[in-house]
This record gives sequence, C-alpha cells and structure tokens, in this order.
Amino acid sequence: MSAVGTVNRRHILKGNSAESLAFRVQLAKNMRFAMGRIGMAWTELAEQVGCSRERAQHFSTAESCPNAIELVLIGRVLGVSLDELTKGCVES
Repeated sequence: MSAVGTVNRRHILKGNSAESLAFRVQLAKNMRFAMGRIGMAWTELAEQVGCSRERAQHFSTAESCPNAIELVLIGRVLGVSLDELTKGCVES
C-alpha cells in the first residue's frame, strides 16, 4: 500500500468528513447489534476492552472511533471479525 493510501485511511477515521461520520455510524450500529446479540452493556465492554465507560459510550454515538488496538479487542470480546465490525455484515 502506498503512503498516500495510508494517509487517506487515517483521514477517514479521524476527520469530520462525511466518510468519517459514515464509518463511525456504521461501526456504532454494528457494535450495538453485536452487543445486543450477547446481552452486553457498554460498561462491561469498556471494562473488557480497557477503556473508560465514557469513551465506550462515545463509540456508541459515533462521536469517536476506537483506535486499532481497541477495535481488535472489541472484535474479540464481541466474537466478531474486524470485517464484520467495520463493514456492516454483523447482522447477516
């Protein structure tokens, strides 16, 4: 992957663009669905991932996006792959 591709992906995750918002909204939706499937609360997810309850709640409202390590941990805790978590196939 070129450096340009890396920079563009970072911009999508951290920026306030429509792409960034769409990604965060889809991620939040997938997280809520996966959590509901196993009956997990945001406080429990935060505890298992090692972040604050407030940070986890920001994921749920698409105010912020988990970092790469948090995404991996969230996927493991919820029993879903990163593709399912980020690309919208959790409900399938």
